[in-house]
Amino acid sequence: MTKPTLYVVHCVDTEGPLDETLQATFDRIAAIYGLDFEPTQENLLIIQAGQGVPSDPKLSSELAEVFSSENLSYNRTLEELDEMNDVVFSNAYRSRFVDDRGKKWRISWFCMDHLPYPSNPRNKHLGLGQIHDYYNRRLAGNPSISDEIQFHFHPRSIANDPIAAATSYGNSYPELLSTLAFRLINFGWFPVAFRPGFHSIRPDSHLFLEQWFPIDFSNQFHEEESSQPDLGGGRFGDWRFAPASWRGYRPSLVDYQQPGELRRRTFRCLNLGTRHRLLSKQHVRQTFTEAVQLGAAVLAFTDHDFRDIRPDIEKVNSWLDELRSEFPTAEVRFATASEVGKIFAEEQPEIAFSVNLEAKRLEVRLERGSPFSHQPFLAIKTTEDTYHSDNFDRGTRPGEWHYTFDETTFPLSSVAQVGVAMTGENASVHTVVIDT
Repeated sequence: MTKPTLYVVHCVDTEGPLDETLQATFDRIAAIYGLDFEPTQENLLIIQAGQGVPSDPKLSSELAEVFSSENLSYNRTLEELDEMNDVVFSNAYRSRFVDDRGKKWRISWFCMDHLPYPSNPRNKHLGLGQIHDYYNRRLAGNPSISDEIQFHFHPRSIANDPIAAATSYGNSYPELLSTLAFRLINFGWFPVAFRPGFHSIRPDSHLFLEQWFPIDFSNQFHEEESSQPDLGGGRFGDWRFAPASWRGYRPSLVDYQQPGELRRRTFRCLNLGTRHRLLSKQHVRQTFTEAVQLGAAVLAFTDHDFRDIRPDIEKVNSWLDELRSEFPTAEVRFATASEVGKIFAEEQPEIAFSVNLEAKRLEVRLERGSPFSHQPFLAIKTTEDTYHSDNFDRGTRPGEWHYTFDETTFPLSSVAQVGVAMTGENASVHTVVIDT
């Protein structure tokens, strides 16, 4: 008899180093709360002690939590990021946390790209594939760690502000597609799982995800919505009407928060190490309960690599240890995002296709598996070192697609490499990269 299983998935929104000056911290206080403090270290300590607004103890307490020393403790440089990851990627650290099958802690690194901004006040690590490459090298340096890399994306602000939050993918399509094209061609990689910037899905991103990614860890339904002024009313991640279940759901075409007829599975995934929608011990108890009642559940949580993720790992494991005795029939298993996608999908062969490039025509033929992608993803690298994506034409039979290189697209003489990727309904992925 199969044991009820609680799968634990650690999703890291992987954005690289992030700096914030003292002035910038006080600018955020003013932007969120409309409070004007002199930007001094002494005033910051007063705020962190819960004494920022003596006339309003509740507001003082909230300020202390939002701007706590933990929330302001950033990995500000690559060197500081290295200091954390030297430990996180070590066997000694991972071996401190093992599941009920004796497997070490695992992480799904949802990597993003910071493309050129008008300015870079947070000293982010800019460039296509830079953060992905950093974590690729980390994983290659310790092959006994079975982590994975998936996809994280922040839309560009409509005002082109490098630190402003935004939700429109329609305003970001060229760079959204170019970052996927770059990573497909240079790393032979394409994601099956997604984490949204600012935890936000909107109708345009909802439909974009449905084209390519079988699973997303976006649902941040929380029983207590934030009282922080900049987050009210569902701004930057509206999950007020989403399912509370920890098993995921297939969303509706017209409402990403409601179960419906679409094919991808959206999992609930709360925060740690930040200022809102925080995972609690009670949430972990909920996941155990759902696993025992229904056979399986997914405890997914997310944090950022620009803060120290070790306290979050240790906190979740302490909760798991405390609650195991309440649910003796349940088995705890550490998993990656893509593994969970396979577990909750119908059993099918891994997706695979063949590619043929003759003259100026690229042909793709499905060989096995059930595609999730409506069409293969096409990546093009030009001889001028630019990256693009484009649509395929459908072939005469299902499972066949083709693309023509000519004066209306790119002449083949101006193309250096071509990449093709396809995802399967069972969260498998196949990629091919060819030199032209």
